[in-house]
Amino acid sequence: MMLMILAYMDLVQLLLGKNFRAGLQVVPVLLLSYLLLGIYYNFSAWYKLADKTLWGAWIAIGGAVITIGGNILLIPKWGVMGSAWAALVCYIFMCVTSYMQGQRHYPIPYKLVPILGWMMGAIVFYLVMEWLRNLMGEHLVLNLLINTILVLMYCFLVFTFEKNMILQLVRKKK
Repeated sequence: MMLMILAYMDLVQLLLGKNFRAGLQVVPVLLLSYLLLGIYYNFSAWYKLADKTLWGAWIAIGGAVITIGGNILLIPKWGVMGSAWAALVCYIFMCVTSYMQGQRHYPIPYKLVPILGWMMGAIVFYLVMEWLRNLMGEHLVLNLLINTILVLMYCFLVFTFEKNMILQLVRKKK
């Protein structure tokens, strides 16, 4: 979803007034941040299952300190982008800390290589979209066509490599 939202930001900006378009620069960083927040929610299951909820509090406090400190340091220099980067660093910290402590206290066999691989793949596809946008210029239809092709390529790769898991999920829903 992150890649699809980023692929069609050109359409979203048409719905916004010109005064609000400058804020769209934070969207890629915040989407990645919120993806990591979702992963953190999954990684945080261990402290509930192991009855070590105090760890959850400490991780959240660490994240709050990083966010507040990052905002104090970065907002004066980078404005709203500073806040977005502070959030990203916060969620990276929370994911890594929760995962590492979880593996120590209540190991859950997450498949980290595919998780990180698909995240990195989405980031690479987004960077290619941005590179091609800069190369082609502001041709809306052409950029949307290229982005659509890249999104379909990414979806094809996900389906090709994760076909068994996807089919299992579809069968469970029936």
